[in-house]
Amino acid sequence: MYSLEPTKNTRPASFDRQAIAYDRRTGLSEEICRQIAETILDRAGAKTNELVVEVGAGTGQIGQWFGRSHLGVRYLGFDLSEAMLSQFRQRSPQGGENITLLQADGNQPWPIAKGTATVIFGSRSLHLLDRDRVVEECLRIARRDGAILFIGSIERQKESVKTLMKQKMRQLLEQKGFQGREKNRDRLIELFRQRGCEIDSPTAIAEWSVSHTPRQSLESWQNKDGLAGIDPPIAIKQEVLNELQTRAESIFGDIDTPIESQETYRVQTIKINT
Repeated sequence: MYSLEPTKNTRPASFDRQAIAYDRRTGLSEEICRQIAETILDRAGAKTNELVVEVGAGTGQIGQWFGRSHLGVRYLGFDLSEAMLSQFRQRSPQGGENITLLQADGNQPWPIAKGTATVIFGSRSLHLLDRDRVVEECLRIARRDGAILFIGSIERQKESVKTLMKQKMRQLLEQKGFQGREKNRDRLIELFRQRGCEIDSPTAIAEWSVSHTPRQSLESWQNKDGLAGIDPPIAIKQEVLNELQTRAESIFGDIDTPIESQETYRVQTIKINT
């Protein structure tokens, strides 16, 4: 059975509202998610009963496969959104005693005992958190003989619909005086380097083709709270999206025609020496 131990109730309304449609909007295929988990466990040399911690477990797209691994590792995933974790439990109701889900804020002390984690994993999540907190908590929970942190991300082709639409959206926001939140992944990695951790080059785990229309990007942002990680006034958000549709029609012509591109899942490996 699952263990659920909620901490202070600081659930983000935006992620709670996205929970049901999250997998459809950003999800990877089941095959790829399983491949990611298995590759990470293999690279870490994980053994039975060792602890795998996922920061930002979300709906369990990848996390469920850590819990189902034949290696018998223990999996602890935490997320700020209880609605996301609810989707996780529905996805894998036969979680077993080796899966623990916690509602917790990654910008606060992590609910994991000192010196217990062999593998720490974050997929499209760690860049959203305070960098210093991530570094300190990883160093704290890593086992005395060390641990491995895997930072997962999706890399899209520069000419893909998703990339071009996001670039234009950020440009329009800046023209209206709003600066989107920049990802701080590179700065986070540098902090680990400064603390004596060994940084390996990012490597690709999986690659796949996607078909996406400009309208799908517009509808996705229309249904989300805010844009580019910030919360401009609703009127400004609508202006940006309206102007973005006009730009998209100029660039792509028919914004309902799917355009195919390649996406790659990469992991950055950081060896933590305590």
